[in-house]
Amino acid sequence: MADGGSNIDVLNSTAQGQLKSIIERVERLEVEKAEVAEQIKEVFAEAKGNGFDVKILRRVVRLRKTDKAKRQEEDAILDLYLAALGELPLFERAAAPSSDAIVTAQDVIDVAHTLYREAVALVLENRNASTSFVQRKLQLPHKTALVLMDLMEAQGVVSPADFKGKRQVLALAP
Repeated sequence: MADGGSNIDVLNSTAQGQLKSIIERVERLEVEKAEVAEQIKEVFAEAKGNGFDVKILRRVVRLRKTDKAKRQEEDAILDLYLAALGELPLFERAAAPSSDAIVTAQDVIDVAHTLYREAVALVLENRNASTSFVQRKLQLPHKTALVLMDLMEAQGVVSPADFKGKRQVLALAP
């Protein structure tokens, strides 16, 4: 300050009391937070002692905190990326093969192409670019329908989702 007074003079006694109260509350909460963190650590140690995989348990806890729709979207994108890298089949619709059947990569590709063509025809015929519509009509898992819609978007069949999550049909029916 210009007159050489201390900064403490700036705060009146009420403000000083409020500041002290705030700091003390935060300090108490920090202690409680440390105690809770220690309790969580103990629960995970107990789970590990009972044979559970702590890393997976932490992932389950994190996933349960995530909104279900957001989790489904992330799962669908993850599946799409893994399929693009050849890490897993793109679509899960094919019937389970009998134990003596040999399923080739070409079989999976053929099923994927057929399913994609069915989905495109359905969207174009009904002028409905809804993931839930495709899921319901083709009796697919949500993630598969979402991947199909993303592929249709990439091919220019449907628009990207707007701020409300709605898509428009861009292509004309054949």
